[in-house]
Amino acid sequence: MIADLQRYISGLRNNGLIWILVPGIFFCWGFTSTSVDMLIPRIKSMFDLSYTSALLIQFSFFLAYLFVPIPAGKFVQGYGYRQSLFIGIALTALGVLSLAPSVMLQFYPAFLGGIFVTASGIAVLQVTANPMILSLGNPITAPRRLMLSQAFNSLGTTIAPVIASVSLLSIDTLSTDQINLLPLGEKATYHQDSTRATISFALVLGSLVGILALIIRALPQLNLQSSKKTQTADKTVISSYLSLLKKRKVYLGMGAIFFYVGAEVTIGSLLINYMRREDVLAIEASDASALVAVYWGLAMLGRFAGVAALKWFSPEKILMLASAMAIFLVASAIIFTGPLSAIALISVGFFNSAHFPLIFSTTLRGTDASSPKISALLCMSICGGAIITMIAGSLADIAGLKPAFLVCILCYGYCLYFSYYHRNQLQQS
Repeated sequence: MIADLQRYISGLRNNGLIWILVPGIFFCWGFTSTSVDMLIPRIKSMFDLSYTSALLIQFSFFLAYLFVPIPAGKFVQGYGYRQSLFIGIALTALGVLSLAPSVMLQFYPAFLGGIFVTASGIAVLQVTANPMILSLGNPITAPRRLMLSQAFNSLGTTIAPVIASVSLLSIDTLSTDQINLLPLGEKATYHQDSTRATISFALVLGSLVGILALIIRALPQLNLQSSKKTQTADKTVISSYLSLLKKRKVYLGMGAIFFYVGAEVTIGSLLINYMRREDVLAIEASDASALVAVYWGLAMLGRFAGVAALKWFSPEKILMLASAMAIFLVASAIIFTGPLSAIALISVGFFNSAHFPLIFSTTLRGTDASSPKISALLCMSICGGAIITMIAGSLADIAGLKPAFLVCILCYGYCLYFSYYHRNQLQQS
């Protein structure tokens, strides 16, 4: 794995992105994306929202992936990787900063708008960075490169809950009934402290992301031979998005990304509230936030482990195992109570790690001429994080949190089918 990291760094050094791309961009969108999860319990309390209404935050976030990837793909082809990375991070910074005035004014629709802009920036990063990483070397080792890059993304998702636990969630989140029981003075103090914590978090995060955008803007244009070849080939190959959607490989990959992201985001979004249940751990929000860090930390460890495992096992076999274990663990969380249920749900994070990079690289394998368009379609499928979470949130309001996780089992079941299909295709070829 160390040798893989050294080769990866060597490939990036020639483009001047070693200290920006790996620890910066991938970390940035991982940290920012998970920060959205951390906002949900705080905003749910501040605006007195149901689970369905609170998960409109995730709906707004992942809805951006339905509209942004195709224009972003065209922008990458026209203006190159560096300019696209700058636009993506600048949009992310703008969206995060806009959350502060919406919270100050207590206007929930404006807050959702800020979340949408934030997600639009991250969607541009997804469309730009993932195929760029795949183009940096031998196609055979592409899954390992993307898995390694996504590990830095997971580092951001791991650190975000820790930061949130000592800032955004340092004040416990109270339900409406608990707030109403407070004396008038304590109630006002609670709302003021909650608002101040949220605004400070948004301003600091938005400023840091903005600084990263300015650094990227100052970099020279990237020199990637493979990306130029891809752009040249794309001019001579007639391959519309509609025709690509008719290809089994493409629509199966889109479905796998759709359902995987939906399951991962549903668990991440509901995990804090789930850990606080009396029949699970009955802990405060700040403590539950630390456990969310464990959930995402396991995903980071899983990606480093996946880089090593890909030396001996095919991506399809690893993905099959990961999907099967995710199903088993979510089912265990539903069946059992107490610490055992909590451990099972948190452990899903380790097996989530393999899904995105392996689905992405498997779908793009052997598609050099049309890979930018397929990449955009795959990134569009990330909107599953909007739709699946809304379904799960509605089910949580109707039947409770445990039944809501049944949706995740169905999602991982589809990923299991995807990996089984591609393994059979390899065996037949």
